Amino acid sequence: MKLSFDELKRRKATLARGEEHKVYRLGDLLKEIDEERQHSSPSSWKAITLALIATGALAFLSLQTLGLLSVFPRQKQLSKIPTTLKSDVGVVTAENDPRNIRIPGTGKNDDWAPGPGWSLAWADDFNGNSIDTNSWTYDLGGGGWGNNELQTYTSSPDNSYLQNGALVIKGTQTNGKYRSARLKTQGLHSWQFGKIAARMRLPYGQGVWPAFLMVGTNITTVGWPKCGEIDVIEMVEGGKKRDDTIYATIQWDQNGSHASVTSGPFKLPDPNFFYENYHVFEIEWNPTEIIWRLDSQEYFRASVDPALNPNFQEFHAPFFIILNVAVGGNWLGNPNRNTVFPQYMYVDWVRVYQWGES
Repeated sequence: MKLSFDELKRRKATLARGEEHKVYRLGDLLKEIDEERQHSSPSSWKAITLALIATGALAFLSLQTLGLLSVFPRQKQLSKIPTTLKSDVGVVTAENDPRNIRIPGTGKNDDWAPGPGWSLAWADDFNGNSIDTNSWTYDLGGGGWGNNELQTYTSSPDNSYLQNGALVIKGTQTNGKYRSARLKTQGLHSWQFGKIAARMRLPYGQGVWPAFLMVGTNITTVGWPKCGEIDVIEMVEGGKKRDDTIYATIQWDQNGSHASVTSGPFKLPDPNFFYENYHVFEIEWNPTEIIWRLDSQEYFRASVDPALNPNFQEFHAPFFIILNVAVGGNWLGNPNRNTVFPQYMYVDWVRVYQWGES
């Protein structure tokens, strides 16, 4: 079968448009071209050869775009990851997922400051070889933690450790069982009022629940929520298009019933996510109110003035710090098939400042 040059151009255009019903005729076209070569002069064959090269290149690109070419499968690229983290991967696992890679030196490259009038009262910059047991202890066990959570908290170095100048809290899943860590300063350090801040990079994914909070030291005697709770930050809506949202909350006992005030969802500007970079989460806590800031920008405040509500007296007592990564629960739901484990929360530092002290 002889093909005219016009017919070759027509078929090239058809393939370039990526029409699926023409995909399986590419082999026939090659046979026809070979037949044409045998009956053509050198000059006409040169023109046909150039047409074939253009046809093949355009067809390849067209088929790649449509995902019809399976010989060279397209690699999956994770979007909305900073340039320093961006990488093409095939099957996404915790080991090759760029969102789990800590950038060397990131933990030391920050310019956050508490502002004038504040003096450092306590800090852990996590620069040692192991977690400081003079500053941190653990909550242990499972049982749902009052919210049908799935994880069991451990003190194992598999779930919390120091690495490259950061505290790492690692949530794992093995044979359907979830493990994580919940560190606290209870019985070691506590504070009443001040500026409390932590520089952290959060995990991601449906059913993953990182938190930085404070609880009254009298929890062992009066219980929760009468001890009071200050949630400096929780991210409870992990998952696609939701790893950019945090909440700030206070919780207390209101005449025998649980009460709370929350910021509601507070989101990073698109297209940013909390797993991409470190951020500083802070509260400024005084006798009348608590102010929440993200990277020094205020986004919420709540009254704790007993003159307005006598039950706010709960927030006029010493509190200790908690850092944890929970899994699942009533509020956010459980992990799904898209949730990757292990998950990591990196904490560069935690600091407490007091007003006017030297």
